Amino acid sequence: MIRAPLLALALLLTACSGDDDQPALTELAISVENEVGGRSQIACEPLPLLHGSRRLTEHVIDGAFTITVMSSPSETELSFDEGGRALGQALLVSRSALEADYGEELTLVLSGGESYVVSISSRCAP
Repeated sequence: MIRAPLLALALLLTACSGDDDQPALTELAISVENEVGGRSQIACEPLPLLHGSRRLTEHVIDGAFTITVMSSPSETELSFDEGGRALGQALLVSRSALEADYGEELTLVLSGGESYVVSISSRCAP
């Protein structure tokens, strides 16, 4: 008699676990290279999974500029700032682009003339 309720419970739990509407874990990798070739992975930012949730992080690079990352379940917006001055336009990357093997490099030139290459991709280094 106990087997039937346990079997029904197991089948119910299995049916719930295969939900195809649930988005997969999606990440955004950020690395920075300075003028002398020093390269460092700055972050591996996961996009939130829950509808309506947001994630905000700020990364200060060499004490010279800031990368701000605002993520939602559907997209990530990156902005670059040097002491209150925007370094170019904000970059908006969709979840679908990240799931399709996204990659981009941006060159940022600071007010003192120093330049940095920021690499953004959908592959985080292990």
